[in-house]
Amino acid sequence: MPSPSSPSGVNRLFLILSLNFALFGASMTVFGATLPEIIRAMDWSYLVAGVIIASNSFAYFVTTFVSGMMVHKIGLGRLMLGGLLLQGLGIGMFGTTRNILLNLGAFMLVGIGQGAIEIVTNFSVVQMEARGRSRLMNLIHSAFTVGAILAPFLTGALISGGIAWRSIYVALAATSFAMMGVFCLPSARFQIFDGGHSPSQGGSLKILKHPALLLLALTMFLYVGTEIGISSWISEFFVTQFELAPSTAAYLVSLFWLGILLGRLGTSLLYKGNQQARLLLIFSLGSAISLGTALLTRNAAASAALFFCTGLGFSTIYPTVITIVGDRYAHARGVAIGFVSTTGGIGMCIFPFIMSGIANQTELRSGFWFYLLVTLLMTATTAAAFWRTRTHPAANDAPS
Repeated sequence: MPSPSSPSGVNRLFLILSLNFALFGASMTVFGATLPEIIRAMDWSYLVAGVIIASNSFAYFVTTFVSGMMVHKIGLGRLMLGGLLLQGLGIGMFGTTRNILLNLGAFMLVGIGQGAIEIVTNFSVVQMEARGRSRLMNLIHSAFTVGAILAPFLTGALISGGIAWRSIYVALAATSFAMMGVFCLPSARFQIFDGGHSPSQGGSLKILKHPALLLLALTMFLYVGTEIGISSWISEFFVTQFELAPSTAAYLVSLFWLGILLGRLGTSLLYKGNQQARLLLIFSLGSAISLGTALLTRNAAASAALFFCTGLGFSTIYPTVITIVGDRYAHARGVAIGFVSTTGGIGMCIFPFIMSGIANQTELRSGFWFYLLVTLLMTATTAAAFWRTRTHPAANDAPS
């Protein structure tokens, strides 16, 4: 039998991680696809829905930081199994009652599980990646996007067929538990291939002072909050702004994520260079232009097409940031990846909550204009990160 570190062993592990990341993507987007149904079934305000989203994100970002710090002590395998268990429990419990606190607690469990899964996956794939490249990282995040597309699509089909929206949550919970069994197989055994020191071994917390890392973390903070925010609210946006049926609007979540999928696949297959920071800047600018134009149009089809283009612009930002960080800070990989993932989780927590407050006081479209502002700020931080990585190509770029 091939060892886990042999080429065939690595390929098998990558395939299993990809399947699991597709499940992760589905669990991330199912709430947004079912949001119009949930709001009406539970009689929630936009603010309550925003608090539920924020609770998940809060648990996620705390877990990503702790997991990044402790990954070497806990072990990749145990961390993954714990993440899948909590994800399955939380998503299975969600929606079984109208009680807001119980639903909030269930969604926090999901966030804790997702945070652990995120760190294990990114940490593992960065080790498999050729230096300076992002092909595997874009591929693994393409798998995430496949799940992010399928969940809303199936949700729309279920609702159209008169099947309760809770069914998709039960199915995702069962799949999470099944994946725990898959990760117990010998072919799914994890291994630390290289690099990475815990803070006690390498003093890696010092890297949190590095300007390039801080700029990349800020980019992730702005990006994830906007991406998940749009994904969570786009179906409700088309229900209120264009009077689409909730079952039809659920497909718009899939369309947005289809843009992200095609962008990631295209980058993985077609881009052969190693100018990751430049790639980051170009795609960020494209996302800002597309989102701004989408909000200006009053035609449903044109707006949907432009949200698809926004997804294309967003597509490579997350995997590219993780690639740059994992390559640049290989000596402290766990802490570096954990840190930028945590800032993304903070953005995912804060921005949808702010947006729901804006929408509650004004209208939903105003909340989406807020997301455009955040996207423009993100583009500015990618430009600053591009400049910093060009002028300071080495990782030890702490301020002098």
